[in-house]
Amino acid sequence: MSNQQIDTEMLVRDYGLTISQFAHRMIKNPDVAKEAAQETWYELLRCLPSFRRQSNTSTWIYTIARRTLLRCAKNERVYTSTEITAHFEMDDIPYYGLPDEKKGWVKTQCDQCLTAFCHCLTNEARLIFIFRDIAELSYEEIANIMEMTLENVRKISSRSRKKVKNYMEKNCIFLNPPLNAAAVFKLTLNL
Repeated sequence: MSNQQIDTEMLVRDYGLTISQFAHRMIKNPDVAKEAAQETWYELLRCLPSFRRQSNTSTWIYTIARRTLLRCAKNERVYTSTEITAHFEMDDIPYYGLPDEKKGWVKTQCDQCLTAFCHCLTNEARLIFIFRDIAELSYEEIANIMEMTLENVRKISSRSRKKVKNYMEKNCIFLNPPLNAAAVFKLTLNL
């Protein structure tokens, strides 16, 4: 087995799901997000032979993901508060499972909300938010990946976090049940 095969197996095992999640958080259309994830993998595998290990593997992977995902997300737009509020007026995701499946149902609800909230940010701010608050990368690593100063990354991250927090406090039935009493009541009936 060659080093490239070992590295490819490690990359897929350690970063496969992460790259897919990043793409789906960055791009609202699921088909385009899937294509963006595939294109990211194409770029990673194409560049693998030239990777000199001068940076962390994760930094190298996320830098390629940044370039690819921002290119694929160039047609994504920032949604207004009205549009995001309309997202919450959509039909609920039905819960029909057994009590043990509640955790998966709640995760699906939260995933749908977080994806909607992320779209209140610019593409660059959304990616920084994803790297910092979802992938939990350090500010230093994000600055390297984004090719920005540490100060700019911190500012964008802070502003993005505040914006997402404001939306969540207004709209998330799990975070703010009093404002969404009817939704919480429906939720408890389904559980």
